Formats: sequence, structure tokens, C-alpha cells
Amino acid sequence: MRKLLLYLIVLLTHLSLSPLWAQVTEDCEQNVEKFYARKNLIDHNKGYYVKYGVQTVYKDKKISAREVLFTMIYKNNQIHLLSDPISTYADTSYLISVSSLTKKIVIAENTKKEFDRLMSNSLNQTDSLIKRNFTTTSCTEVSGHKEYDHQLVLTANKSNSSVGQITYLYKKESLALYKVTNTYAKSSPMNSLSYTFYKIDYDYKGSSMKTDSVYNLFFDSKGKLLTAYKNYEIIDQRNKKKK
Repeated sequence: MRKLLLYLIVLLTHLSLSPLWAQVTEDCEQNVEKFYARKNLIDHNKGYYVKYGVQTVYKDKKISAREVLFTMIYKNNQIHLLSDPISTYADTSYLISVSSLTKKIVIAENTKKEFDRLMSNSLNQTDSLIKRNFTTTSCTEVSGHKEYDHQLVLTANKSNSSVGQITYLYKKESLALYKVTNTYAKSSPMNSLSYTFYKIDYDYKGSSMKTDSVYNLFFDSKGKLLTAYKNYEIIDQRNKKKK
């Protein structure tokens, strides 16, 4: 989860005079790389499960800052991204979004390449963006929290970046990432965007996907909506592409 971050080097320039800080910085940067390398542990034969929350805080206080909860399951070459009120289902042929609020089903074509890209984007951003655009400015121990014991702060190297700072909260021993917060520049309408990870399972043994295609979750063999979705409007993006 996950196009990020950028930072200033004033504090780092001062602290880098200390050999101890240099070592701390190196350790923290290695931790960041390990966070993003975790996606390489995912085995589609085993399955992957993550429950996380996304909270966007805007400068305009009138806009809700409510956390939105998501559950993502990757198994049997399918991705189910579940939330309220919109859920998305993908495989190597279809990408389907369903809104229980508007009673609409949007269906589009998908490919193996797009499926792999969607999976990658759903999991993480690449560490190359971190290396290129951000500098470690602090790495400190945090006490009194069960979910994490360290805080790592990165700052953007360029002043024209939309994201000025990124903060990680994690368990050092297990490198379990608990929370990532992007803090935006003054020019942005957003103050911050946070991802909180409540549960991650790299060997998900839950029930298999109900069908071999996400299309069959909503349509029968004749292409008609299943009874559970009989009042939903279908928006078929495949037809639009053909026109």
C-alpha cells in the first residue's frame, strides 16, 4: 500500500557527522527495503491476506477524515479487494467493481499483465522510489505500543514534491509494518494519507475462491445477473472499448 514521498536534508547533514547516526541510518534504510521486498514472499499457491485501513485527512475540516477499511485476498489467480460500499474483483480476464450504495456493477476486460500490475500496486510501492527521492531523517524507538516499537521518518529531497514526509511505524525484530503515513506539502489539499495494517497473512489458508473466474461471481453461464444482484445496473466497459 502503495507515488510517494520526498524530503529535506538539513537535519541529516547535521546528524551525519556522527558515525553512530550513520549506522542507524543504514539500518533504517535496510528496513525500508525489506518492507517492500516482502511482496516477493507472496506465493499464489498459498494465498495472501491483508486487512488494512486508509485514512485521508484534508486541510478542509468539512471533509470527512473517516478511516475506510479494506480486506484484500489474493489466491488462485484472483484478487478480491473488499470494502464498504465498493468492492473490486480481478483475475486475468476481468476487472469488476460492485457498489452496494449505487447498485451498480462495472465490468471491464483485464489481461495477465494488468493483473500482475494491479497485484504489485496493491501490495507496495517499489523501494527504488524511496532511494531516489527520500532521505532518512530519524529512526527512534517507541515505547508503550503493542503493534510497533520503532518509528522511521523520511524526508523528501526536493521542495517541489507533493509529499514532504513519510513515517513508518513497525516492529524491528519481525519487521512487521504497522502504519505508513504520507504528510503532504502546504500546496496540497490533503494534510496526510495513512495506511494502517491490522492483519497480514503471507500463507493464507482460508477457503478457496468460490469460482474459477470473478465473472461467475455475478453472472450465470448465459451472462445473466445472479439473483442476488438482479436490481443492479450493469455498466459494461468492454462494449465501450469496442465502439
